[in-house]
Amino acid sequence: MKARTVIITFTLIGIFTFFTIVYYLTNGYAIDYIPKNNIEKTPRVRALDEVLLPVAYYEFDERREYWGYIDTYVEVAIPFEYEETYDFDENYLAIVKKNNRYGLINTRGEKILNTIYHNIQYLGEAIYYIESVNFSGLIKYNDNEKDYDIINEIKYDLVSKFSEGLAYVVLDDMVGYIDTQGNVAIDIKFTYHEGFNYSFMNGYAFVYHDNKIGIIDKNGDYVVEPQFDEVINEYIISLDFQDIYFSHFEMIPFRIDNKWGYMAPNGAIILEPFYEEAYPFFDGIARVKKYNKYNYIRSNGEVFQLDGFKIAKDFYNGYAVVVIDTKAGLIDSNGELIIQYAYDYIGSVNQGRVLTVNKTINKYLNINDVEDYFTISSKVGDDFTDCGVFFALNEKDSYQSYVIYDYQGNRVYKEITPLKYIQINYHNKTYIKMIAYEEASNLTYLTYLDENGKLLWKVYKNE
Repeated sequence: MKARTVIITFTLIGIFTFFTIVYYLTNGYAIDYIPKNNIEKTPRVRALDEVLLPVAYYEFDERREYWGYIDTYVEVAIPFEYEETYDFDENYLAIVKKNNRYGLINTRGEKILNTIYHNIQYLGEAIYYIESVNFSGLIKYNDNEKDYDIINEIKYDLVSKFSEGLAYVVLDDMVGYIDTQGNVAIDIKFTYHEGFNYSFMNGYAFVYHDNKIGIIDKNGDYVVEPQFDEVINEYIISLDFQDIYFSHFEMIPFRIDNKWGYMAPNGAIILEPFYEEAYPFFDGIARVKKYNKYNYIRSNGEVFQLDGFKIAKDFYNGYAVVVIDTKAGLIDSNGELIIQYAYDYIGSVNQGRVLTVNKTINKYLNINDVEDYFTISSKVGDDFTDCGVFFALNEKDSYQSYVIYDYQGNRVYKEITPLKYIQINYHNKTYIKMIAYEEASNLTYLTYLDENGKLLWKVYKNE
């Protein structure tokens, strides 16, 4: 149950330090060195296009993280010699950190860039932005040569990823665009608002001039003069196990004064400003607010024949949670009530199941037969993931942690206490990425469950 709003980033320094030290001391364990195994690199030579997963373990006595990589055979592929390791991109290169400096390696652990840089950022299209004492600029990885070429020396306060051949850049709180050669393609003349997405989508980009938003083409010319107070050109649906990012909408919500409507990417008005709130379309249905109540519309503006709701959520997997008075129900894409207004909380439908909560009773209903359900003993459950398991808060713990259940509601991996978890999509596969603690060995490590719920890797204590 989403009883918290947390953005989980496993690649930020200190994630182990914060959670594991607090957990460790709270539970009264001594901080001593623990001999370990399953952390040595195996001798097999990896292919340069092999998928590797970043893993880590925490050394309590040193209060230090050790990061490396495993392969899909669950063997250590790159030694635990880094302070941080990041995902491999589509070029099968990964950013790593050592001695507080960044470098770039391939799947054999060979250094493309030594760990001497203050910043390395992947921008897409095999292009990286790098910053060091002596150089700031763009390089491009040459797959044939397995090396890089310097493109251009540039220096900005912020460089975004490339989208449709252009990346927006920020200098002194102003925004412009560069091409893949690092040349200025559109002058730096727009106002920067932190958190706003200036990237090109469907051939156009939204930009601020002072406090109004307009639309430009790839020549930097306005196709719509600045007039909008707000637009939603990107959106996140937050589930218990994953934040799902959406962009490139065909119908974009916009606000002028206090009214919201919808427009095409080029600014053509599709639905005139009429609503108090408006959100993106998912599967042809959008959530809107009018007369202080939420309802749903289709892309032609047709309104669902519903009375309106105090609280309503976006459609996901064909269903939406709605609330009347203080009780939640569930409707389908036809507006039909699938689950009655009888619950304190209803989660997101996934893998054919949905969590319902009434007081402390957690029921996981079969969405096709709501009489088919199971309950769990945990008081606060989470939604089904796509990896054969779901999580629930561990009430027996003095600090927030989790237990793991399979799709039938049976506890699994009882020896593991997950401290944080998130579902990721990585090189066309789905994983659960989690920080796990084992009380029996007093070990904490970053690992994964695969799409079948199988634990991929763990650190063992030498006996």
